[in-house]
Amino acid sequence: MRNSIIRGLTGSAVILLVALVFVLALLGYKALVPAQIERNTSNITRDEYAEAFAKWDSQNIGAYEVTIVDPKQEIRLRVDKRTDQLFLLSHTVLGLSESVDGLKVPLSGVTLRTFQPYTIDAIFDTIQQDVVNALSDPGLPADGVTTRYIDLHVAFDPTIGYPVHTTESLRTTLGSKEITWRTTSKDVEIKDFTVIP
Repeated sequence: MRNSIIRGLTGSAVILLVALVFVLALLGYKALVPAQIERNTSNITRDEYAEAFAKWDSQNIGAYEVTIVDPKQEIRLRVDKRTDQLFLLSHTVLGLSESVDGLKVPLSGVTLRTFQPYTIDAIFDTIQQDVVNALSDPGLPADGVTTRYIDLHVAFDPTIGYPVHTTESLRTTLGSKEITWRTTSKDVEIKDFTVIP
């Protein structure tokens, strides 16, 4: 009789332990999976974007140097808005330095089109479109269909107004609403900004 009581208690303890492990696993899963928000999100409004751009535009900066970092590269540019020229001062890809012409030759052709999106005005243009996309409503996911939502986060320099950091993530949600995964499609940080007199 005593052995059967011990076996019963042991069996109950094992069941409780399995239930505890299941609950902890479920809590861990919920902590790792992004929250199910069935809409696009943005930490800025159109008005906040317009205010930051107006602050930047009112500076009337004719030339500047900027260092931009994304997950794969670091770029240093000189932008001369007075002469409409762009110079590549340094370029590092995955930690390896690339050969550049510096101030000797302004960028043109394919190289200009490659690096033009990293100028502050071009970054502002991209953010403007991102805000429009993030504030639009793609609707709720239908059963068996994947829906992509945008999560936009932008930080502006409080003094000059230029975008200091822009992150855009895509949340893909299955119609079951139980499986969501996030991928970062854009992560651009302005590490250094200098006005050139």
